[in-house]
Amino acid sequence: MGHASTRTVTLTGLSAHLIDIDADTHAGAGAAPGDAGLHVVGLPELSVWPARARIRAAITNGAPPWPDTPVTVSVTPALPVYNAAADLALAVAALAAAGLIPPERITGRVFLGELALDGQIRPIRGVLPMVTAAVRAGISTVVVPAACAGEAAQVPGAVVIPATRLADVVDDLRHGTLRNHHDHGPEVAPSSPFAVDLADVRGNEAARRALEVCAAGGHHLFLSGDGPATMLAERLPGILPPLTDQAARQVAEIHSLAGRPGRAPGVTPPLSAPHHTSTSAAIFGSVAGNRPGAVSLAHRGVLHLADAPEFTRPVLDGLCRPLDSGQVHLTGLGRSVRYPARFTLVLDARPCPCPEGQDCACIPEVRRHYRARLT
Repeated sequence: MGHASTRTVTLTGLSAHLIDIDADTHAGAGAAPGDAGLHVVGLPELSVWPARARIRAAITNGAPPWPDTPVTVSVTPALPVYNAAADLALAVAALAAAGLIPPERITGRVFLGELALDGQIRPIRGVLPMVTAAVRAGISTVVVPAACAGEAAQVPGAVVIPATRLADVVDDLRHGTLRNHHDHGPEVAPSSPFAVDLADVRGNEAARRALEVCAAGGHHLFLSGDGPATMLAERLPGILPPLTDQAARQVAEIHSLAGRPGRAPGVTPPLSAPHHTSTSAAIFGSVAGNRPGAVSLAHRGVLHLADAPEFTRPVLDGLCRPLDSGQVHLTGLGRSVRYPARFTLVLDARPCPCPEGQDCACIPEVRRHYRARLT
């Protein structure tokens, strides 16, 4: 028993940071038998308690017996908020320091995964940018949840080792039982061409022409009046210029952070169409959950706001900043995050608040008031 070190990755927005995890048992020398436990430093006090309890339960239920000695784990640099993706790295470092895993086997690897109380390794958001940061830092071997292996394998140069349980990781570090992802099956297929086509829209020559001008010149678009606005907006990404490799990779990373790993890097621009009941956090993103919003999911693609006057005033006014700067800047909880948000905006609005297909009896004043909600 002694000292062990490994690494993990955490995200602030899309910015990835490698984290050093050091574990040591010497700090507990001379402690009473009842003092055995996991002591974590370098994390906010409020986030340490649930992480400690979760990690110790996972080790107790899914790995060798907990060592009868205190284990001190240090996280460097100190994190303002704990990311559950570091659970696996903390558990592996603690077991290695206690002599239950060869310490030399955990160096040169990055461990990513949230632990359940029974030792299962749960999938996490943001695997793609995390693995990319590890490979750029010169660490090609990454251990990830099995459900995220296909997504992680999209990163060129990454040696992905999928794991379902903490016990599987322990066995692999002892005996080399796990295989890399390429031995398990094919990688996630690139995103397919857009499923709908502008040729499906019959008539509406003026609107079709407007879409073509919008796509060719990079302009925003406002569709007014009754008509197939949603059908037209859904077909705009199909006539936009294809994404470059760099843009496609960035779009895939945003969707990975949002928990939508099904989108592999491809050439088709994305489409984001939030409902008018969406909150500001759903539109612009959340600092607390480090989750991008609808405007970032539309990055390098199309943001469609159907029935635009129905959106709240803060949402409509808040669009001005990303339209100008191409990004969303959020602050809160002592942190500041930025999400890319450079998109083509498509708004559509009916002449009045009457539902589509219903005979309208609105007076001109009601129509003017409804349209005035769009500043």
